[in-house]
Amino acid sequence: MEKPNIVLITCHDLGRHINTYGVSTVSTPFMNKIARDGLKFNNIFCTSPGCSPSRASLATGRYPHNNGVMGLAHADFGWDLKKDEEHIATILGNVGYETILFGLQHITYTPERLGFKKIYNDPPSYESLKKVVSEATKKTGEALKKEVSLWKEPPSEADNVIRNITDFLERYDYKKPFYFEINFFEPHRPFNYGGVKPFDRDGIFIPGYLPDIKECREELSAFQGAIQKVDDSVGRIQYLLENAGVLDETLLIFTTDHGIAFPRAKGTLYDPGIEIVLLMRWPFGGLTGGKTYDHFISNIDILPTILDIIRIEKNNKIQGKSFHHLIRGENYKPRKYVFAEKTNHCLYDPIRCVRTEDHKLILNFENNAEPEVPNDITDAETYKAMVNSLRNTRQRLELYDLKKDRWEKNNVVSDQEYSQIKTKLLKKLISCMEKTKDHLLQAPVPSPHYMKTLEFIQTIKNI
Repeated sequence: MEKPNIVLITCHDLGRHINTYGVSTVSTPFMNKIARDGLKFNNIFCTSPGCSPSRASLATGRYPHNNGVMGLAHADFGWDLKKDEEHIATILGNVGYETILFGLQHITYTPERLGFKKIYNDPPSYESLKKVVSEATKKTGEALKKEVSLWKEPPSEADNVIRNITDFLERYDYKKPFYFEINFFEPHRPFNYGGVKPFDRDGIFIPGYLPDIKECREELSAFQGAIQKVDDSVGRIQYLLENAGVLDETLLIFTTDHGIAFPRAKGTLYDPGIEIVLLMRWPFGGLTGGKTYDHFISNIDILPTILDIIRIEKNNKIQGKSFHHLIRGENYKPRKYVFAEKTNHCLYDPIRCVRTEDHKLILNFENNAEPEVPNDITDAETYKAMVNSLRNTRQRLELYDLKKDRWEKNNVVSDQEYSQIKTKLLKKLISCMEKTKDHLLQAPVPSPHYMKTLEFIQTIKNI
């Protein structure tokens, strides 16, 4: 096969909260397996701490303010890809891939425009999955197959996705390479979605920006259970590919959209909001050996890297920086900066940031005293216990010394010691915004809802 199959697995709201990134209380053996057999990237960040903008960047290799998805692409929010944007499914479909979507997509109201040949929405019966589990339990000798024998069948979104993958692989003729985009709802809140149980067998890891209180421990325990559910599904996918005889010739990628769904994480440009995982494996292509990389990477870099791996010419609109040479052990000039942004989530909250190895500068365009917190977080007890500590925490500029202040609690923007760093980073951020034609430099960004309201007013005037 000239080109590898490509399986891109994503999930919601995971951040780096898994075992192979140092969270010892979470059970993620199948994610660990990808890292152990393949490649792990320790310093990858998303372009935005919201679901739709980050996923749109992953799919297009472009910043949210360029691809059009600057907020949520559902309900009344209405953000969508610009008409001339190319999704990875379109790009790969044009070079001969069978492109299949399993699970959610969260970047457009019209998924048929994304370029997938087939979109699996409806779950089939349990029968095909039962067949695979039965076959797996008869085989011995490999840890992956041993653990498969412990699979259960709770009615979750993840199980629906796995059943659809099983059905497809049983019928596929393998005459051309496939691209699977597999998007799990889990571990989005509510963490018990689909009957998933909490997990605290090995304790509970509490990040330093969260309080060690009963409410937080309970929610993190439930979160750990949801993560375990995703990992179980990642294991099933690996087994299904192995059972089909294509695992080692498949480029397997696992990542997430943004940070965890807790205060000071999801929805913010602090590191817990924009830090993500990236694991890759492709034995036939040399992406193996348990290698780790500490280089700065943005999730807009994943698409151009995939295209370089399969030797497809990149569209000059792609803004990401391929790290193909890095993983090939060739000459590679790493990023010195990563940029991230937020324009909308539930509310208008325009902020931009630049991060280096040692420092983070955040530019807040509006005078909201506190970071906007997504609704799924504000409904929970941890937020209610923390709400007073989150108020009146923002200035126009925020500057953090990440070596001394891991959790970005001490804004040093007014300290004379950091004046040169502040100026340097601010200029770098403005330069990036100018280069990418960020509309915020000219005026506030109107939301789709605002524009539709203007249209509504015009129809009333015309009556």
